[in-house]
Amino acid sequence: MRALFLATPNLTAARVLWRWLAAGHEVAEFWYPEKLGRHGWRRDRRIPLLAPEWSVSAALRRHGITARAVPPPAKNEPELIELAARLGADVLICCYFPYRIGPGLLDLFGPRAVNFHPALLPAYRGPMPTLAMMLAGESHRHGGMTLHVLSPEMDAGAIIAATPVPTEADDTLLQWRLGLARAAGELAAGPLPAFLAGATVAQPQAGQASYIKTLAKEWAEIDRQWSSMRVRETLRRLGSQHPLRVAIDADRVTVKGFVRRLGPPTGQPALRSRRRLTLDVADGRIVLATRRRYKAWQSLRELLTIARAPL
Repeated sequence: MRALFLATPNLTAARVLWRWLAAGHEVAEFWYPEKLGRHGWRRDRRIPLLAPEWSVSAALRRHGITARAVPPPAKNEPELIELAARLGADVLICCYFPYRIGPGLLDLFGPRAVNFHPALLPAYRGPMPTLAMMLAGESHRHGGMTLHVLSPEMDAGAIIAATPVPTEADDTLLQWRLGLARAAGELAAGPLPAFLAGATVAQPQAGQASYIKTLAKEWAEIDRQWSSMRVRETLRRLGSQHPLRVAIDADRVTVKGFVRRLGPPTGQPALRSRRRLTLDVADGRIVLATRRRYKAWQSLRELLTIARAPL
C-alpha cells in the first residue's frame, strides 16, 4: 500500500511513519503545514543524534521521501487533489495535521483516508487534546490513541481501533506523549493494514462527545486559587513542552518553572524581576522562573528522555 502522509513532524508522526514503512508499505510524499516553516522542524532534526526512529526527518532521509509544505487545502484544493492523484497514493494518513481536509481529498480516498487522534474519541475532539486533558486532570480517563476514518466533521469519523494510554501519577507530558506515540505506531503496524485490507470494519463513535479548541483559563493560568503543590506539580509535568501564565495587572506573564516556596501568603503584590516572579497563591508565597537559564541543558535532557524511551 502506498500512503500520502499529512502530518506535523512530531513523535507520533515519526512512530507511525517508521512502523508503516517497516511493515513493507510505501510513502508517496510527506505533506506538512506551510505555516510550520523551517523552525517547526528544529526539534525533530535534533532527535536523530540519539534516537533516529523517533524522528520524521530521519525516516524521510533514510527512505528518500519528499517533504512538501502545503497551504490549507481549502485555499487550493484542486491543485492538491491533482497532485495526490499523480503521486499514486491509495491511502491518506493524517497525524496532528492542523488543517481541515476538504471534501475533494476526502472523496478521492473515501474510507481509506484515516487520522490518528491522541484521545479516546468521542471525548476531547479538537486540536489540543493531550494538553487540555492533563491540565484538566482527565488524562487517566480519556488518554489514548484513536485511529479513525476521516470525515467532514472534525474528529467525528468511525473508529477503526483505539488504545487506552492513561497517565501515571508521575508522568510528564513528554513521557505521556511518548506512550501515545508508541500506541500510534502499533496501530499503524497492525489494525490499519487490517482495516485497509477489509479484514475489519470501522464502528461509529458512541458516547458523549466533547470538543476542545482553546485551553480554559482556569487550566492554564495560575491564580490565587491554586495551591503551591498544584503549581509545582503542573510545571514539573509540563516540563519544556508548554508554559503556564500568570495574570499581573493587564499583562500575562509566562512562567516556565517552580523555584521555591518562601512561606505562607503575605498579602503583598506580585514582584517581577528579569528572571523571577514572586507571588501569593492559596497556601503560600512562591517564586517562579520566567526564563530558562539552561535552555541547552533542557533540550539535552528532553533528547535523553526520548532516546531512553522504548520503541
